[in-house]
Amino acid sequence: MDEGVMAVTSLRFVVSWVLAPLLVIAAALTGGYLVSARAGDARSSLTSALDTLPADTLVAGFTNWSAIRDALDLGDASTPGVRAALNDDASLRDLSTRSVIGRSVEEMHQSFGWSAADLDWEVYGQAGDGAAMVARFDDSISLSDVRGTPRTLGYKQDGPVWNSTSSSPITGELAATLASLAIVPGKRLVVAAGRETYVRTVLQVIDRDDPSLLTVRSAADVAKALTGTDAALLQSGPVACDATSLKKLPADVQAQADAAIARAGDLAEVDFAGRGIVDTST
Repeated sequence: MDEGVMAVTSLRFVVSWVLAPLLVIAAALTGGYLVSARAGDARSSLTSALDTLPADTLVAGFTNWSAIRDALDLGDASTPGVRAALNDDASLRDLSTRSVIGRSVEEMHQSFGWSAADLDWEVYGQAGDGAAMVARFDDSISLSDVRGTPRTLGYKQDGPVWNSTSSSPITGELAATLASLAIVPGKRLVVAAGRETYVRTVLQVIDRDDPSLLTVRSAADVAKALTGTDAALLQSGPVACDATSLKKLPADVQAQADAAIARAGDLAEVDFAGRGIVDTST
């Protein structure tokens, strides 16, 4: 397994590809790419997060909030000033680009009593039939307080799921992201989605009734390679190929890429791809 790391303004970027068939080295890929063989699950925060998403997830964005607070030297982020620093500094350093709640830290704290400042990690998964955020609360927050918040915000309970109503004060993008909620106290998890049915889909995965994304071995391999990143993006083959298509390059750059591929041989099809970022400022 070869690993490349590219340092840019105190941030370390790591990119991983899992190819089909195995052991095919894409020699035309350069600068910061890592080709991975089958690897075991190290149960990092990233792999734990992927274990909550459905197996048919196409794109997963991961944010390691605990590591980010440590990197920014923010402690437990328990005051408005420190929460503002988390909101702003994480955004400025591109550490919250994969988060769906990372730019609403104080807004969420005022409404829900918790925010990215109170999370170990957050993952946002997108599949063909829905999308959901799953996050794990750190040990500093009381789950009894968290469980009582939806009712005070005007959410209506339907079994394990809380659905927002017209009386809910949450507005804008946050309202869409947190339209339906479920708290899983035993695992200190919160699940949120734009619709109730997909929250229930994710709960089935968390309850081990349905397989998770971590059972997709190529996704698990990429997660293994990206262990320790502060934020990461994983994409299934078709999505990753579309995102890196040579057809999107300017004509002169595309010609250079075509020439490099011609010298090295055809590229192999990607099963799963991922890229991550680590703040090395400290």
